[in-house]
Amino acid sequence: MDETEELAEQAARKYVQGPSNPFLAGNEGTVNPALLALPGLTSRERVLPTQKVATGARGGPANVLGRAYEKQIEDYTIIAGTPKTVLPKIRHVLEYLRPGSIFFWDGDGAMNHDDAMRSLRLMGEEVIPAVREMGEELELPSSFDVNPATGKPYEEEETVEETPAGATANGMSTS
Repeated sequence: MDETEELAEQAARKYVQGPSNPFLAGNEGTVNPALLALPGLTSRERVLPTQKVATGARGGPANVLGRAYEKQIEDYTIIAGTPKTVLPKIRHVLEYLRPGSIFFWDGDGAMNHDDAMRSLRLMGEEVIPAVREMGEELELPSSFDVNPATGKPYEEEETVEETPAGATANGMSTS
């Protein structure tokens, strides 16, 4: 994210040019395959998941990592632009996925310090507050409002009464 579309695109392209985290969707920059399975640390039969295996195990296509920047922009893996242009894109994702939590990853790859600080400032001052408002408008509950295990708001859940030691919930003794 940056103050102009041109600067934002330059910064976003840096995101996929620097060191990559191959297990983080969106950060699909250059990866040295030798670093994913260092020789001598594990047998060939018990290699830790690498790019294609890890993605396939999560249910995605095995060739999703290492995609071109343009493809990642197209499928919303990367959302870049000015606050004015990223907010409609974020709203589209929120409306489609209706998440309880959303994470914004910023300042990665080959972004320099100045690019990262400008982007973080814009995120904190303009984007995050607007996304909170969108969540309220779309009636998206926070993971702090709804128990993910039950799908019910915390205040509506039944409270479990304390039972004396040695007794069960139905009042019978366990001894």
